[in-house]
Amino acid sequence: MPKIDMEGVGEPLPADVYSAVVTKAEYIAQSKNSGMPTCSFEFTINDGPYDGRKLFRSYSVQPNALVFLKRVLLALGVDPDELSKEIDIDDVLADVLGNECNLKVSIGEYNGAPNNQIDNVMQAGVGAF
Repeated sequence: MPKIDMEGVGEPLPADVYSAVVTKAEYIAQSKNSGMPTCSFEFTINDGPYDGRKLFRSYSVQPNALVFLKRVLLALGVDPDELSKEIDIDDVLADVLGNECNLKVSIGEYNGAPNNQIDNVMQAGVGAF
């Protein structure tokens, strides 16, 4: 009979800095939560005991919030000159797929349960391990 190890399933990662890779990045014209356009990222931990675990973060593309998206794109290796003008967001997001980074992760709460949140996306090699 096949056995499946369920230890730790559904438990948040400990608060720490993790090495990760961008495994999905997409522009969403209308977020399910806010109804506003966002850029959504899926990161996959690529080192240590949590290798393969997924973390998610979305960034608003409203004019007053673009600074946060720009910081993430810079950390993911997008050329600063490219981000000093109008961009094709689909092209930029396609370019960051597979890029490595470090994620500063904490534990927050979502719907009454502990949940990971990404506090900061940093260039690979930045941040304490």
